[in-house]
Amino acid sequence: MVSENAKHRLFAEKLAGSEAIVTGAEAHHALNVLRLHEGDRVELFDGQGRRSAGTIVLTSRGAATVALDSIEGPLPAALPRIHLAFSPPKGKRLDWLLEKAAELGAARLQPIHCRRSVVTAKAGPVARQRWQAICASAVRQSGQTYLPEILPPAQFGDVLSAGMNGFGLIAHTGPDTCTVSAAMGQCSEENITLLIGPEGGWTDDELREAVTAGYRPVRLGQTTLRVETAAVALTAAVIALYR
Repeated sequence: MVSENAKHRLFAEKLAGSEAIVTGAEAHHALNVLRLHEGDRVELFDGQGRRSAGTIVLTSRGAATVALDSIEGPLPAALPRIHLAFSPPKGKRLDWLLEKAAELGAARLQPIHCRRSVVTAKAGPVARQRWQAICASAVRQSGQTYLPEILPPAQFGDVLSAGMNGFGLIAHTGPDTCTVSAAMGQCSEENITLLIGPEGGWTDDELREAVTAGYRPVRLGQTTLRVETAAVALTAAVIALYR
């Protein structure tokens, strides 16, 4: 088990051997926010199910070297494994969505482009690195050992064509929907794909294509939710009902 003396958790991209190096946003958090120094005890996780307690042995501008005790894992991943595919909301609301989805334990996050989408997600390395930092912070805080996989943005039709790999739900405010609990009563799969559309809603064609592909339309209460609220609400409901 990880030592109880390790009061702070940090993300390190690689845990192997006797030492690990914390860099980037995590190093800034450790050195400038937490004010950690050489000799302080920490717990590291690599986002792939491994963790280790250790001691900071060297600090420099933008990095901290940690001597590891012993590496545990990979630990079992939490179930269900949720693939959250969503039409990106505007501005900082996307950051909030990523943070909360990672905090809840979503396994995969993927921006999708729908016919009524008003935001096109930037897929460059800088944006992906920033998204990973947001998710790492949420995973660190929530005590998990796995980072969500951030998939490249895709067209809605391409997501349907790829298959849901298990069980699928699509959030919808129109008729011919059921509650999440009713839909989950039919679920025995460990892999669940959730589809969240743009604030303008799905087109009739998109909804029909999703249902044809096997997705079950579900409603989230009686109000119309923003994209990020719907994403978090559906993820939380599925996890609660599954477990």
